[in-house]
Amino acid sequence: MLPQSGVIHKIRDTTHAFLDTGNTDDAAPRIRQYFEFKLEEVISRVGIPVPIGIAFNDDKQMAKNLIDAIKAAVDLHDAAGRLVLEPAQLAGLPTSVATIVSNYLSHWSTGQAHAFTAPSLKGVMQAIENFAGCFQFEHPAGSGQHRYYKSLSQKL
Repeated sequence: MLPQSGVIHKIRDTTHAFLDTGNTDDAAPRIRQYFEFKLEEVISRVGIPVPIGIAFNDDKQMAKNLIDAIKAAVDLHDAAGRLVLEPAQLAGLPTSVATIVSNYLSHWSTGQAHAFTAPSLKGVMQAIENFAGCFQFEHPAGSGQHRYYKSLSQKL
């Protein structure tokens, strides 16, 4: 899926449309696609290193592996005192991940798609946006436009 193709926006919008009508069966698989895309986008834009094995792994553990790689990089930069994330962003990461894991990934990995409700999946979609937002800042200040940090240790 290429970001410039707009496909990811169609997936996001279609997922929201399904959730608005309560159709969780069709929305659930799209959330996984959207979440993996957003994780890969964060990794790519912020320059987070990932083990080579992740690139060739296409199973239901992909999201967990990407989350683990992001967490490891954040922890490393934080321990070194070089993390550019604001304290609220750093605090928001585990909250977003907990929402995503408890309301989506834990059910998805066991194949229990029938356990989803539209409101819980809407919360998951918002948590995905919040997670990605933890790696962005407003630029220029006051503009309402957000950009990804250049790296975990550099804003621009």
